[in-house]
Amino acid sequence: VRARASAAAGEATEVFVKSLGCIEGVSGYIYHSVPAVLHAWFLHPRDYARAVTAIIRCGGDTDTTAAMLGAIVGAGVGRTGIPQKWIDDLIEWPRTCHWMESLALKAAHAAQNGERGAAHPLSIAGLALRNAAFFFLVLVHGLRRLFPPY
Repeated sequence: VRARASAAAGEATEVFVKSLGCIEGVSGYIYHSVPAVLHAWFLHPRDYARAVTAIIRCGGDTDTTAAMLGAIVGAGVGRTGIPQKWIDDLIEWPRTCHWMESLALKAAHAAQNGERGAAHPLSIAGLALRNAAFFFLVLVHGLRRLFPPY
């Protein structure tokens, strides 16, 4: 209720988030993240870029809040409502944009026809390689944080 009223009054999401007591940014705590996401959605229901940018500017657990908000606004605007540059810059190998779109089409077709969706091919070796590289990067980052400057 507060999020809707604040958005209707034109209050910026950052200001609303601070009114929740999230001075250091939005935490992953449900009583912080959900109202912040809803506020940004109410404020920019049909503008994917402005909505996601507004929630990221709030700081804190931005990967979680941007993912939540992106899913909500994205469901309303569809692929064409997402900035093409953002799609072009997406790197999620071996799950490419083409792979994700074909998976979505296959799932939608199965749902419309009351079928059980068949497996969608994915390079298991590629996924293992990607995950190993990601693990290495996370490990290096964690070890780096042991030394000054923190």
